[in-house]
Amino acid sequence: MKGQIESIYPIKEHKIKRKSAKKAQKKAKKAEQKLALKIADAEQQENAKTAKQDDAMQNRASKNSQPLDNQEKRQVMKDIINRMMDGDLSQGEALKMLRIRVLGLKQEDYAQLVGVSRKTLSENENNKGNYSADVVNKVFQPFGLKVGLVAIS
Repeated sequence: MKGQIESIYPIKEHKIKRKSAKKAQKKAKKAEQKLALKIADAEQQENAKTAKQDDAMQNRASKNSQPLDNQEKRQVMKDIINRMMDGDLSQGEALKMLRIRVLGLKQEDYAQLVGVSRKTLSENENNKGNYSADVVNKVFQPFGLKVGLVAIS
């Protein structure tokens, strides 16, 4: 009998160790899941914050946008034109930024102002289509800009 009792204990100890290991694994999994949730929440909050910043940077023309005074308009125009000349902005991106930030107009209103269709303006701002110098001059005319040649060296 003594031999039988000794043979039973190691089995029980092994079962206890296995149960403890399983409990430890479950705790570790729960901890990992909690950590993953915290990381996901932090990433989601950061993405939301970035999205808000991106929306603010878009400066969509709306009723809520604040008009700039003349000095601020001139400075914004200079900055945008310099960025376009340096190659940081395409012609279309510059037009869109000028329309929104300087005049605060929606595409439809601006297109009507310059005498082109909204589709033409949209395609021009998105660098699509191949427009003549006359059309490009029309859309940049309110900013006192014209298509021309510039020495690059």
